[in-house]
Amino acid sequence: MGDGVVRIEKILCVVQSEEGSDEVVLRRDGLQIWPDGDEGVGMSNGVEVAIGRDILFGNSTEVAMALFDQDAIGADDDLGTAVIHESEAGSGLRTADIVAPGSQYRLTYKVGRVQF
Repeated sequence: MGDGVVRIEKILCVVQSEEGSDEVVLRRDGLQIWPDGDEGVGMSNGVEVAIGRDILFGNSTEVAMALFDQDAIGADDDLGTAVIHESEAGSGLRTADIVAPGSQYRLTYKVGRVQF
């Protein structure tokens, strides 16, 4: 088991996917990791939201963070995925663009090591 951890600092909506706002959720391996609860966070162009979540790499050298627009009816819309690598540890704050047809979000994060 590796000792890598990624801290997801914040997310910025550059271009929303739907009129009004997107109801955004962040998932890893199909499990929602943000926000807490059942509701997505409403985001529109220019809105930035603090996340502040730490995610362990576990047995992997990368973490795929998938962004979805949560829909009340039907399947949630896939807004894209950012792949974060454990090898980025110690490189400070980084950004990854999450892009899908018609939308763009920017994830700010940093990678470190778990130390006791």
